[in-house]
Amino acid sequence: MSTTDIDLPFLPSPDLHDGWRDRALCKGEDTIMFYDQRYFHRIKALCAGCPSRTECLDFAVRNGITFGVYGGLTSKERKSL
Repeated sequence: MSTTDIDLPFLPSPDLHDGWRDRALCKGEDTIMFYDQRYFHRIKALCAGCPSRTECLDFAVRNGITFGVYGGLTSKERKSL
């Protein structure tokens, strides 16, 4: 089983993303990278040019997601919003 096969409860449901995840540059990336600090620089660089960055960040903030990188920000960075 790869980490992409893990159904993590904190990942957005496909029904809740309104299509922005389909346009995201990270689509198909290994989800563990969004929650493992060793990969945060790589993911944040990917987010920097993503057309879905605003929607992704908004989703995390509105839903109180308290870990991982969403919209280019870590949970610690999102707390200041």
